[in-house]
Amino acid sequence: MTLFRFFIATIALATAVLMIKITAINQEDGEKSTNKNKTVRDLASISTSTTKADRPGDNDIDSTIPAIVASSKQALVQLEACYEVDNCNFPSTDPREYGMAIGQAIKAELHSLYQKIETSKLTDESISTMARHYLSTPDGYIKEEALLILATQPTSEANLYAILNHVLDYHDANLTDMAMNELVRYKNSEHGQIINDYLKKNLLTGGHFAGLTIAKSISLFLNEDNIRDYQKIAKKMGPQSQSAKFLLASIEDYKKKHE
Repeated sequence: MTLFRFFIATIALATAVLMIKITAINQEDGEKSTNKNKTVRDLASISTSTTKADRPGDNDIDSTIPAIVASSKQALVQLEACYEVDNCNFPSTDPREYGMAIGQAIKAELHSLYQKIETSKLTDESISTMARHYLSTPDGYIKEEALLILATQPTSEANLYAILNHVLDYHDANLTDMAMNELVRYKNSEHGQIINDYLKKNLLTGGHFAGLTIAKSISLFLNEDNIRDYQKIAKKMGPQSQSAKFLLASIEDYKKKHE
């Protein structure tokens, strides 16, 4: 009887130990499951957050500028191609009239582009590139629109040289005057001396109308460092030179303002 009771007690003890182990295992599995679910949720949260941060928003890529430029460029390329053929929808009985009509169409397209740029305050290197291209054409009306466009863009060395080489000495006084006003944006930069060198050269050897316009507007660029140079240029021109008279008048006006 005693042996039987001992056997029963042993079985009960073993059963109790087994139940304790099973409970411990279940608790451990539950914790692992909870931690695993938490880890999955955390990873999902991180993944979602990273995806949102890395995904560019609608305002990160401005497609308006390329679209406007591309649209105008396509139209302008088609118009320029008309110079090479005579089957475009322009008057063709007189070659000169035909070319002028193409020029007016290009001018109109450039002016439309200028208005869009001015209204939207757009800046992009592709705009400057296009403007520089049309500054190099011989048509003064086209140059005028190209210069208006260039004036809406940030200053750059490439833009400066385009103005100096293709506009400053043009035979249209109004266009030269526009160029002088645009060059004011560059006069206090590291390119100031380059501008003065071009102005001096054009006063001495440039076209008549360009020289007159530069002489009238030279006060925009006069300073204590260059005023004597311009006095010497006026002397070289001679007393009968109209440009020299305007140049000396500008110098005297500058002196009075800075006495």
